[in-house]
Formats: sequence, structure tokens, C-alpha cells
Amino acid sequence: MDFLEYQKEAYKTASTDRQSVKNRIGGLPVVLVYSVFETIKRAGKKAGAVKGHLFYNRELRMPTSTTPTIERNEMIERMKNVPPDLIHSIFGMSDELAEIVDVISEYIYNGTRIDWDNLTEEYGDLLWFWSCGNTARGAKNETVAQLNIDKLRKRFGEKFSEEKANNRDLDSERKVFEDAK
Repeated sequence: MDFLEYQKEAYKTASTDRQSVKNRIGGLPVVLVYSVFETIKRAGKKAGAVKGHLFYNRELRMPTSTTPTIERNEMIERMKNVPPDLIHSIFGMSDELAEIVDVISEYIYNGTRIDWDNLTEEYGDLLWFWSCGNTARGAKNETVAQLNIDKLRKRFGEKFSEEKANNRDLDSERKVFEDAK
């Protein structure tokens, strides 16, 4: 599956009731939206710092962990068993997502112009880190994209439904991935 086809197929399973979404946005507590954006941005900045330290040899400037030593050591040992490119992918996607959220949140909070070229760049970076993670796992992007569409078809059929979105058959969806092995 090429990515243009993926984009078309993925869009079929997106909610098309955008007016209801706009109406629901009005009922959201602004403080909650702000908190979510800020949490994603902070997490992304931390992920970017870790990514920069591990993969770009940057100085790590983060608060030290308060995790007990034994738990921290166990975590470090487990982390060593994860392919480095997968770790790079995880921190990279978090960092890029934070940059995307930053562009949109700056518009929402301050009326700053949305830089569409910057968003294209950041989504491209996100795609790169996604690809890096797939490669680290030995998965092809096309296979992952196709399995995602297969899962969405299992969930929605050919069209989004709020009912189906809220009442998912997780076992059936999981079987899509298990059957692909």
C-alpha cells in the first residue's frame, strides 16, 4: 500500500461529523485543553532531551529521577534490551508531536499564525521516526499501514460510526495482527 492510498483509506474511518466536534469543543473546560497541550509539550521536550542525549550526544539537562535505585537499575537493564532505533523512534515521535502541538497551541493561545510549512516539516519528521521504529522491529511501513487499515475496517467497515468507535471489539481487532503473522 502506498502512502497516498493509506491516507485515503485512513480518512474513510475518520469522523465526518465535524460540526458536532466543533460544538463539543465549546463545552470543554479551557483549563483541561491547556493542561493536555502543556503535558504533551513538556513530555515531548523531555523526550527530546533524552533523544538528544542518547542519539546526538547532547548534554542531558533534566531533573534527576526520584525512582528508587533498584527500580531504576532494573528499568535501565530492560531498556538496554530494547533496540536503540526503537527507543530513538519513541523519543523522536514524542519530540516531533510536541513541536506540532506547539504550533497549534500557539495559535489557539496567542493567535500566532499557523506555519503550515513548519507543520509539513514536523509531520515529515514524525513519519521518519515512525519508519525508524518499524525498521527497528523488522516491520515494513507498507505492512504496518495495511494492517492499520485492516484493523479500522474490522472496527468500522467502510465508514466511521460513533457507535462502533465507542463499542470496539478489541479481540477481533487484535486478531487482525495475529492472523498477519
